[in-house]
Amino acid sequence: MPAFTPTPPDALASALVDLQQGLELLGLPCCVIDQALRYRFVNAAYLAYAGRVAGELLGRELGEAALKPPTDERRRMLARALAGEDLVFDRLTVEGPDEGRWVRAHYHPIRRDGEVAGAAVVVVDLQTLKEAEAAIAARERQLALITDTIGFPVTYIDRDGILRFANAQSVAWSGMRRDDMVGRHYHELAPPPVLAQSRPLVERALAGESVTYEREALWPGREKRRIRGYMIPD
Repeated sequence: MPAFTPTPPDALASALVDLQQGLELLGLPCCVIDQALRYRFVNAAYLAYAGRVAGELLGRELGEAALKPPTDERRRMLARALAGEDLVFDRLTVEGPDEGRWVRAHYHPIRRDGEVAGAAVVVVDLQTLKEAEAAIAARERQLALITDTIGFPVTYIDRDGILRFANAQSVAWSGMRRDDMVGRHYHELAPPPVLAQSRPLVERALAGESVTYEREALWPGREKRRIRGYMIPD
């Protein structure tokens, strides 16, 4: 008779022995997917997030278990995680009680004996952040509409000295593109002679003082002009 060859242990099952308790205590929705794209573990928080029971997911392939096939990049992200890459992906929930809410999915490869046996997916709610970002974007559009209509340069510098907003006139005056201005420190944007004059004024404004100043400046198309500037603390 041929010698009996035992079935080798499942590497992911072995890894889950060590991970399962921690994933349950995590408090965030989490599932583990194997290389065959099957659910191998779901914690209680994930079942609540998905609005499912364990028997509807465990051991089933993602496509079989899904009520609504996703149309975003989550499957591609999972494939990359199963190839060994740590990833973060913001996505809309497509089914369950939280359908329509934004979440941030963290994809972490699970390695055993040097091989990727599966991937853990941890979900963090992002809805409040996304709503805040949308409100800020709407506010910035409104601000741009108003300040572009004013007809003179307006910029916004945060407390770290980073330029966060520049209206059309400010962009035209600088001779730069808006994308090359926003997100950079004002030290990088101002010519040295202008920076020498403006730095102490900006520091006063960032300390809470309303500042009015005058200086000579090269106004586009008008040669050197005398200008008056206002720095208003936010």
